[in-house]
Amino acid sequence: MIDLNEFSCFFIPLTAAALALISAIGILRFRVTKLPQKTKKYYPIGSSHLRLILNYYRLFDCMTDLLRKYKTCRLPSFSRSEIFTTDPEIVEYILKTNFPNYGKGLYNYYVLTDLLGDGIFAVDGDKWKHQRKLSSYEFSTKIL
Repeated sequence: MIDLNEFSCFFIPLTAAALALISAIGILRFRVTKLPQKTKKYYPIGSSHLRLILNYYRLFDCMTDLLRKYKTCRLPSFSRSEIFTTDPEIVEYILKTNFPNYGKGLYNYYVLTDLLGDGIFAVDGDKWKHQRKLSSYEFSTKIL
């Protein structure tokens, strides 16, 4: 018959050594990931989609209340994050200063293409520049 007291003297040091090894790996991994990195600025999470669904009967009032509280906020979902803003400086930055970095993306392109085709409201990049150049003639001072 095997006496369990003989094996317990081996298990306690092995368990302690395993715990020490796991702790050391965790500490080293934590220190390696905490190296100085470039930090991104994220806007505060204003609400959840569940809250907006529960307030569907007053959706626009709910969004207005939210944007009164935060000038700029985001609504995260499983597949993407939507940013809402009422700050004029941010609107100018997006539409004028740094426009190429804020494209519509493939999701919006696929949704809008059926309705609008490859028009200025559905495309990005070179197609958008071409559409804008074509439409700028319609808004010249002579025609208006």
